[in-house]
Amino acid sequence: MNGRNHLKQFEEFSRNLQEAEQTSPINETSTEKNKRKERLTSNYPEFLAYYLPHYATATPATFHLNIVRHVVQNPTCFSVIHWARDHAKSVTSSVALPLFMMLKPGGSLFKTMLLVSKNYDNAADLLAGIKKELESNNRIIEDFGEQRGYSQWEAGNFVTKNGIAFRAFGRMQSPRGTRKRAYRPDFIVIDDIDDDEIIENPYRLDKAWNWIMQALIPTLSIKGGRVLAVQNLYAEDCLIGRLYDRAVELQRAGHHSAYVDTVNILDKHGNPSWHSRFTLQECQNMVAILGYIGAQREYFNNPIRGGKHFRSDLVQYRQMNHNDYTLIVSYCDPSFSQKGDSKAIVLIGYRPPGFYDILRVYCGNATINEMITWHYDLENYCNKQHIAVRHYMEDVFYQKANLDMYYQNYAKENNLPMLPIVGDKRKKPEKKQRILAMTALFESGQVWFSEADKNSRHTKALIEQLLAFEPPRQTQMDGPDALEGGIFIIKNAVTDWAGALVLGKRIGNNKRV
Repeated sequence: MNGRNHLKQFEEFSRNLQEAEQTSPINETSTEKNKRKERLTSNYPEFLAYYLPHYATATPATFHLNIVRHVVQNPTCFSVIHWARDHAKSVTSSVALPLFMMLKPGGSLFKTMLLVSKNYDNAADLLAGIKKELESNNRIIEDFGEQRGYSQWEAGNFVTKNGIAFRAFGRMQSPRGTRKRAYRPDFIVIDDIDDDEIIENPYRLDKAWNWIMQALIPTLSIKGGRVLAVQNLYAEDCLIGRLYDRAVELQRAGHHSAYVDTVNILDKHGNPSWHSRFTLQECQNMVAILGYIGAQREYFNNPIRGGKHFRSDLVQYRQMNHNDYTLIVSYCDPSFSQKGDSKAIVLIGYRPPGFYDILRVYCGNATINEMITWHYDLENYCNKQHIAVRHYMEDVFYQKANLDMYYQNYAKENNLPMLPIVGDKRKKPEKKQRILAMTALFESGQVWFSEADKNSRHTKALIEQLLAFEPPRQTQMDGPDALEGGIFIIKNAVTDWAGALVLGKRIGNNKRV
């Protein structure tokens, strides 16, 4: 969401705040009120639910509580978080956390907050969230009194009646002269500092980095202050990435005030990281809409530039004729998980003298039963097209995972014949080396995709995984791995046939009669 949309949301909220919120409980004594305030300002989830219910649409996750705890407990800290899109980075860092720190019973934990973003307008729009709450939030006003300052109260630059200052700064804008009386800035929030323009210009990127480290951070007092930088990692070299690396360096040097955190849309077990807000189906739908490369960048903090090894201009399509093929095989790259890990099955036809046509693809997150359904769907497709196909799967995996039992149970439950699967018994080289070796086939125009399946989400997923392949960066490789497995089987079979023909050929008399 851009800054202008932020501002529109806040303005709409401000207009409706009187109706949306209630004041403090009726018949509450002064002592009860003080106890309630002390409890709420000591407990972030309760603070959020009571004072900011319009933001508290879901219970805060552990990662929200961890960053709040770290910043609150460390007057000097350098904290950088990579959270996926729509995981409350800005709400936490630029609204809820500053208010939680400001409204402590013993007084605000900071005197001057700088909110820094890619440009001034964006920074001012983000800072408007705090300003609107202080102006219009009935619960805050009821419990803590009028907050609006007596003089300085404008967008991007305002001071509360208690002298707490807030200022917005755009990237490269001089932060000098930001002292409020004797107080230097003691809380810097860097939110959404990168944009597409700067990450494409190494010179400007270096210049902005120098500005952060030589102009912005030194505005803090030598006695200390808090720095909190937030944004999802969507480029290999970017400002938020450099800030993250600097925090890691500080941690390794023993600076316990440094803090880093990376949160993807799904955790390492394939479940929603913010499960109180998002269902697995919602997460998977958004990932499917964006596609693999886009989702990796926006939701998995894995900025991929497609086409380093498998270029998009090498992806070609043709109308397939099943009579063209001397051999057709399918190859499955599975995973032994019922949680919906990524899996792939690719149907490949060999067209002499050396073309590999991808006739059908199944690629994406699937449970074991869904993968087996793919296999039977593929078998049904081949039967209808009168295609003689041989199904392959890595033998070691097939045996160790006991997948044969799953296939038997599926066949029995659905009254189907057992699907014959041949184990690929070869001792495979390292996966990335095998996949890289396929680039020569693409560059020589030997691999073709089916025109009829061009818009299939499975075909698109395989192509995206090929384009995203960029070792040593971690990317999904189930589709490319299945494709390589099928091509290897075909190559071996074609080589065996050629050898058999040579060995069986009759040696004729070349002498003229």
